[in-house]
Amino acid sequence: MANLKLIKQIAEIKGMTIEQLAAKAEISTQAIHLMGRSGKTKMETLEQIAKILEVPAYVFFDENFDVRQFRDYVVQGHHNPTSFFGPIYNGGDVPFPPSEREVKLKEEKEMDETKIIGDSELIKAKDETIGILRKQVEDLLADKSEMRSEMQALKAEIADLRERLKSK
Repeated sequence: MANLKLIKQIAEIKGMTIEQLAAKAEISTQAIHLMGRSGKTKMETLEQIAKILEVPAYVFFDENFDVRQFRDYVVQGHHNPTSFFGPIYNGGDVPFPPSEREVKLKEEKEMDETKIIGDSELIKAKDETIGILRKQVEDLLADKSEMRSEMQALKAEIADLRERLKSK
């Protein structure tokens, strides 16, 4: 279970009020207080708060995380978080492998993104086909109009020839 009481402690160490943290995270102060009491929140929210506090999200799950040591070394000692947390804070490998569920969700997301790309390419191709077909319909309608004009001219000619034949 996550130790979300650390949110308040780390914010305090960094000289940030809960109100300031809530405003930056675009959530209510009550939500932060509730997280601390219940120990529950969405992972997205926790990651967003961790980013604002400049700590990796896993610290809230680390039973050995020492807030005082963090305060002394990083905040008061003016060291960067990478030297305290290690390479994960700076984009390195996570200290624990992702769960099967996380792997599956990532694969599903990648498949969805691939499907979206394929669907958008299919839509683009169909739009192009529709454009070509519209042009062909316009050409056929123009041809039809031209043929009608020619047929009317021929009918007039035939009628004129018939009149001449009758008069002879």
